Amino acid sequence: MAEVRSLAVPGVVLALALTSWFAPARAQTRNDEVLPALLTELKGLRAAMEQMASAGARSQLLVGRLQVQESRINGMIRRLDTVRDSLLPARRELEKGQAELKALQAPAGSEEGLAAFAKLFAPKEEDFQRELAARQVAVSKLESEEAQLLQQIAVEQNTWTELSRRLDDLEKSLVRR
Repeated sequence: MAEVRSLAVPGVVLALALTSWFAPARAQTRNDEVLPALLTELKGLRAAMEQMASAGARSQLLVGRLQVQESRINGMIRRLDTVRDSLLPARRELEKGQAELKALQAPAGSEEGLAAFAKLFAPKEEDFQRELAARQVAVSKLESEEAQLLQQIAVEQNTWTELSRRLDDLEKSLVRR
């Protein structure tokens, strides 16, 4: 029995030595599998961080452009209001002048009275016609400016809408991740 014990002790020691020698090899195998996975995860995190930083810069740029567009649209709307405020009185003055000219051109009375009236007011009629022509030019310019501003505002609003859509798309792409 003593002999069995003497053999058992070295056997146990040998088994422990072999186990301790293979255990680091198994741990090394696990490390070899984990390291590439960690590296892949690290690369993914780096890509995500770069994408978030890029998205942040893009969103700031889009917000800035959106604010510039808004400012441009508001400036054009103020100009349009000014034009419209000027256009209404100009149209009234033109209509008033046209009515006065009609009154000068169609006097009632005898033929001699008409001839005297025409001779007396012919120079005034020419002045009225020149003034009416100037008023018509002013009204036409204001109407043209109004139409141009309306067109420019529509273009700027379309640009604003496109920028807003792009900002929404960027926001949606960030939410999905």
